[in-house]
Amino acid sequence: MRWKTGVICQIEKQVKIPLQWGVCLSHYNELPFRHLLINLDGEKTGPKSFSGPIVTLLSKCEKLPVVNFKSVECEISEIERKILSKDQQYLLDISYDVKSSRSPEDLSVREPRQISHSR
Repeated sequence: MRWKTGVICQIEKQVKIPLQWGVCLSHYNELPFRHLLINLDGEKTGPKSFSGPIVTLLSKCEKLPVVNFKSVECEISEIERKILSKDQQYLLDISYDVKSSRSPEDLSVREPRQISHSR
């Protein structure tokens, strides 16, 4: 019966709009990619690691030089940076650079944190 008396339910009653989607959407960009990676590269070997051939190559990618590339025509939604995690900001910056065919040095030396799959 927690769904009738829980914190989210109580807040929804106060603001008179459903909020559960806000919680679920925080995983919207993470979970599909994780399932795709598991399908392509194999199961996780722990809460912070995969061991398939794709991830093995990706684990060393920051040591490779940045190469010239053609831009990818796409639309990137406007989003307020301050609501994003540092890793999401990094991905957004990379997306803008791929769209514009730039490869600034500061992105090539930034290192995102190791992914943790535990909750």
